[in-house]
Amino acid sequence: MEAYKTSMALASIVIIFWFVSYALGHIVLAYNVKVNYTRKIGHFSMFVLPNFFYVIFNIQSGAERILISVASSAILFLSISQLFRNRIAIFNTMFISIDRPEDRPNTLWWLFSQTATGLLILGIYYYFWQQIGIPYELLY
Repeated sequence: MEAYKTSMALASIVIIFWFVSYALGHIVLAYNVKVNYTRKIGHFSMFVLPNFFYVIFNIQSGAERILISVASSAILFLSISQLFRNRIAIFNTMFISIDRPEDRPNTLWWLFSQTATGLLILGIYYYFWQQIGIPYELLY
């Protein structure tokens, strides 16, 4: 049952990330909104939206939450990698929502490194907070 809840939470988060990223990319293309704004909204959604699914699927373990965050981020980044975005227009539109001109050609590397660093820091805090007895709910 736990594996089912975890996989359903992961799938839900990825689908919502894809939807949000596509909508933001469409806004950039259709309304000439600056990528800086859509990228910030995307960052915000990557940290806020998973919490709704943690509640819906009753994911309480901090380690499980971090694992889901790592996996969902990896799936999102892989799906908007050049391998997929050059072949599938939807993924290209998703990429447009984060592709600032000043980051090219390293847009995905910058975003990945920021996310990986943030998740690493969350993991370290989770470990140390667990050692001293601070509830993990306060972490993420």
